[in-house]
Amino acid sequence: MPGIHSRHRWLLATLAALLPAGCVTQTLATESDLAPAMVVERFLRAANSNDLDTMGRLFGNREGPVATRDSRKDVDDRMFVVASVLRHTDYEIRTEQIVPGRRQEATQLVVRLVNGERRYDLPFTLVQTARWGWLIENIPLEQITNRSGQ
Repeated sequence: MPGIHSRHRWLLATLAALLPAGCVTQTLATESDLAPAMVVERFLRAANSNDLDTMGRLFGNREGPVATRDSRKDVDDRMFVVASVLRHTDYEIRTEQIVPGRRQEATQLVVRLVNGERRYDLPFTLVQTARWGWLIENIPLEQITNRSGQ
């Protein structure tokens, strides 16, 4: 994955060059700060386009992505359901929070999904792995499915 890291550095350098020096009052985010948000963004794009392969590579746990552990059919079935529930017209990452007891390995991003008039704030839990980087470990889909009839 060396290409991903060089793209992050290029993006950060480009952003820094585009901002006037006098307007920058905060330090730009590091690559590790951007990584969880980028994983969520890629996952949500993949969900909207039913890109089950990408979703399977971005969803997993400390042992790795589900795409490397489960059968293709199981991954496709699971990710298809997740994509169907997460279908959205817009989203916004609202906050990042620690995961108590797992501060060194996990983070939680609260994502507001918009689908028409409906809005859902979902805490995406991400875990950092040595081999695969950040993976989405948990999305409480029941927060959408339990309210879908309202």
